[in-house]
Amino acid sequence: MKRTRNQSSSLLFVKPLPCLFYLMMMLLNVKLSLTDPQRDLQHYSNYKYDASNLNNNAGYFDDSSSTNGGDGLFMVGNSYTAMNNLTEIVVNMLEHSSRTSSSGVRLPLQTETWSLDGAKWKHYAYRLSSQDHLQPPETFQDALKRKEFRWVVLQEQSQIPGLFQSDVFQNEWIDSRTAVKIMDEQIQQFGNSNNSTQTILFETWGRLRRDDSSSQLAELFSNYQIHQSRIVSGYKEYQKLLSTPARPVMIAPVGHAFQAIHDSMVKEGVAPEQDGGRFANLYGADGSHPSAQGSYLAASVLVGILTGQDPRGFDWKYPLVPQDTQKTLREVAHATIAIYCQSEYCNPPSVGTSKSSPSSFARNLVRFLLVAGVFLVCKKYNDARNRNYGYSSLPQDRGRSGMHYEMT
Repeated sequence: MKRTRNQSSSLLFVKPLPCLFYLMMMLLNVKLSLTDPQRDLQHYSNYKYDASNLNNNAGYFDDSSSTNGGDGLFMVGNSYTAMNNLTEIVVNMLEHSSRTSSSGVRLPLQTETWSLDGAKWKHYAYRLSSQDHLQPPETFQDALKRKEFRWVVLQEQSQIPGLFQSDVFQNEWIDSRTAVKIMDEQIQQFGNSNNSTQTILFETWGRLRRDDSSSQLAELFSNYQIHQSRIVSGYKEYQKLLSTPARPVMIAPVGHAFQAIHDSMVKEGVAPEQDGGRFANLYGADGSHPSAQGSYLAASVLVGILTGQDPRGFDWKYPLVPQDTQKTLREVAHATIAIYCQSEYCNPPSVGTSKSSPSSFARNLVRFLLVAGVFLVCKKYNDARNRNYGYSSLPQDRGRSGMHYEMT
């Protein structure tokens, strides 16, 4: 049997397949390397952040009377912020860690903390009382004027961000959007003398189990995954509302860090909500408020966002959480920030993510040259085979399929 020209031309397109396979694998490797959370992070955001010395008790608490000193941080939330003295954990991580001297944090720190039980943003924006708490002792604007704040962290009541696109609770959602807009405008105007205070949205987490506080909420938040997904959507809407090209508003993805531990247990085939598990240990007895581990994880994420640095280096020893667990939680915080803040989550899509550093540009250039090199090798390989068969192109074979044989 003699192979004809048609058969030869068909083989020309079969043999280079391994070369094309290697090219595809290299492209895939480049894609994976760009999203690998373990790589060295040059930037977590468009900004350099510092943090502040916080020492908070439940309810409204002002722990810094001086307006002189270092960087200022204003934590605005409710019992989720007050629980386990979250602000105190943040301060100790920033002031007493291996990375403290190189963190860029200016000491001594200035702080303010508002954490009234059950408070919503509207209570702070309009200085309102509720059945759960008294009226704030001063207006939000006056509190901002008393210190030089570099950041203000805003944590909404844990159910409200999940009310996004809910017909039943639409008024609550509208009130929240209006209130945070007012607060952000005041932060810009009165946060510090340079009008450079950064607003950071503290994304919370879904309930461990179904929210049974009312039949309507139980239907809306029927399990953790649904509640978490709705919270994420809500905070993204807040971010789009507040961000401008000149002043993007960041999200601290604490809820995503909780979710990372949840999902890791699902992959292991273990029920995340089971008592004593890694995920359930993030919650207090009510399945809503954070345990000491949950607050430590939240603080680790906040430290990474505030400083723009890898939170694994902020290794202050928190006495309420075992040291090996602390290390694991800081690693989770790092991976979460790497994945979500290097994409379009922490920085709004309309503004864009952080620019590549010179070193990351060099790495991407090398990757591009490698891919281009493999492509050229494939092309030369194919051209050489064409020359070996005695023709540079086979226009008459285009569009044909199959192999043809002559019997001799």
